[in-house]
Amino acid sequence: MQSGTQGSLGGSSLPLRTAQVSFDVTKESEVIALLKYIHQNPIDPDTKNSLRDAVFSYRQDLGQTTFAVLQSACAAIGVTL
Repeated sequence: MQSGTQGSLGGSSLPLRTAQVSFDVTKESEVIALLKYIHQNPIDPDTKNSLRDAVFSYRQDLGQTTFAVLQSACAAIGVTL
């Protein structure tokens, strides 16, 4: 994961929701970090579930269509892939 200050997602230290956050979903460790970020983000539970489902769909399929869906969903909470 990368943020504007080149930090990593460690422990309970999360970047502010307004900070630009980026994950490389081709790496399993980054996918785990993305899921943790989604889990700890103060968004409504339905949005969290949708984001989580999009992550799992992408990891199962690894296709461009599922990546586009995931990328769009993550952009809504300020996350780039």
